[in-house]
Amino acid sequence: MPTFQKNLNASFIIEDNKIKMNCVAERMLGLQEESIELNTIEEFVERITGVLDTIGFSAKRIDFDEFVKKQYEKESVYEHNILGAGNYYIYPRGAVSSHPSNKIFYDAANLQFMLNENFVPIHLIDCKLDLGKTIKIPRSSGDLNDGYISKNSALKVSKSIGDVYSYVKFNEPESNFQMEKHVKLYDLFNVNGIDTFNLIIPQLNKDDYDFDGTYEFLSNELIDQIIETFNQRMIDFMKQFIGNFTDYDVVEDLASMKHIFTKK
Repeated sequence: MPTFQKNLNASFIIEDNKIKMNCVAERMLGLQEESIELNTIEEFVERITGVLDTIGFSAKRIDFDEFVKKQYEKESVYEHNILGAGNYYIYPRGAVSSHPSNKIFYDAANLQFMLNENFVPIHLIDCKLDLGKTIKIPRSSGDLNDGYISKNSALKVSKSIGDVYSYVKFNEPESNFQMEKHVKLYDLFNVNGIDTFNLIIPQLNKDDYDFDGTYEFLSNELIDQIIETFNQRMIDFMKQFIGNFTDYDVVEDLASMKHIFTKK
């Protein structure tokens, strides 16, 4: 888990022997990088990783795209949650600011965050249960409480006992305090009557982007390389991740880009 998640009002932190600073502080100190074309996939990954390193900060420039380091009209820059960041952060942390024309950076950053954290955002689950509504939460006592899967959270593998867990919240009946815990996905789905579900394999699609001829930050060749590289990395990552599910039979369906899970 990122170590600076509680630094809501911090301007900078030191982590991994590096100073990580929010974009507002960088501008005040004259340290803001210039907007330049990126020439290699390594530079592209370094750029989105640098943005991901600072999503624990809440301060944002309302007119500034963090990925391409460029100022736009403030009405055209939007804030977007990094998918799965709800495991670590509550709003306004866990978000980035970007312009719609640079959406490929944001989409790739979501995939890179999956790789960095070794988790699968909850929105990639496809099942008959509405995961945005109240569901039954199994307790270690055997009781069931009403609760919900934490917003914008992710499935994560337990380092101590293995298997895949979901981050949930519920009200403890006796105290009425809100509680949170990680619960094994199989147990969560079992008490809610889910015997089968799909995990979507996320992919980048060039048709989703309007580069309008020449794109100022990436060449056409690099765009193609980015899409091909990240798409293959997602196929490989999801194949590795599903090996942590021990209670399901799993079928890989690359034609529809999903894994199909059926309870054993």
